[in-house]
Amino acid sequence: MAGGKRPAGPPADEPPAKRIAPAGRGAGRGPGRAGRGVGRGVGRGVGPVGPVAGPAAGVRNIAYMAGDLKDIPGPLKSRLVSKFTIEFLDDGQMDSILSGLGHCILRMTFKTPVRQSTAWAPQGTKGVVLDQYKIEEGVVGNFVLNYCKIKTFQYDGPHLHAKKVIEVPIRRSKKNKNSKKLQGRTVGDFLRVLESANMLPYTHQRIALMQANGIPRDFAAGCRDFESQVIYQLNRAQVLDTTSAIVPNQIYDSFNRSYVGGKEELRAVDQGGWTRDYAYVDIAEINYKNNRLTLEGDALEKAKAAQLEG
Repeated sequence: MAGGKRPAGPPADEPPAKRIAPAGRGAGRGPGRAGRGVGRGVGRGVGPVGPVAGPAAGVRNIAYMAGDLKDIPGPLKSRLVSKFTIEFLDDGQMDSILSGLGHCILRMTFKTPVRQSTAWAPQGTKGVVLDQYKIEEGVVGNFVLNYCKIKTFQYDGPHLHAKKVIEVPIRRSKKNKNSKKLQGRTVGDFLRVLESANMLPYTHQRIALMQANGIPRDFAAGCRDFESQVIYQLNRAQVLDTTSAIVPNQIYDSFNRSYVGGKEELRAVDQGGWTRDYAYVDIAEINYKNNRLTLEGDALEKAKAAQLEG
């Protein structure tokens, strides 16, 4: 697992319900990370990825399951988000037995850092990352079970292995229908969209690819499919505004590429396993492999348990 040694544990009074074991910066990139990297320079505020500082020594970040909003502490859900970015990673540089396809994460940066250590986030926390973990021994047929989580982070800038970063503008909202004043969006505003759209549970798909040495190898694919649907639903709910980006169509087009091993290549999007409760959208700008799975039966029940229990 990338990110170095695990530091000491969180305070004993932290809420234990549905919380995942904390992880350091760049850690948690376990098996099954599937996604695509791309080139640089698309979207508002996008530029070369610079040096990234790690979190303070001896302090752990905290991860929470995103499948049940009741289990995410209220103060965390109420934090204002000033910046939302898509980050395409080269997970071939990371310690993962299923690396090589790249990975994609979504980052929410707080308007102000957490100034004092709390039961729900360490001092200096600057935001949360929406990400997915593969579950060990969690393969059911072609379904690779995973759980979606949010994890706090304490460093400036993108992930160490980010090869492409795109900032998507955030729409401000009215406090109520009679108010003329606009207010910012919170972490809870983003997560409620996932819940209301029935986006979870979701699974990756197991695919076999031939390696350069001629030996086939299994990969877990589907993170680009999930993250692009999240962007679509956030835009539909008017939490994000993909239309006001510098090159709006290229927000989705960026999901059609990979950036692994220092090379940018076109790569169609492998689809994952979705439940019948989610109204899947074929996004016009995305090239799909048309291999989407319907998550049902035994795989669905195990995916539900995984999302709630981790």
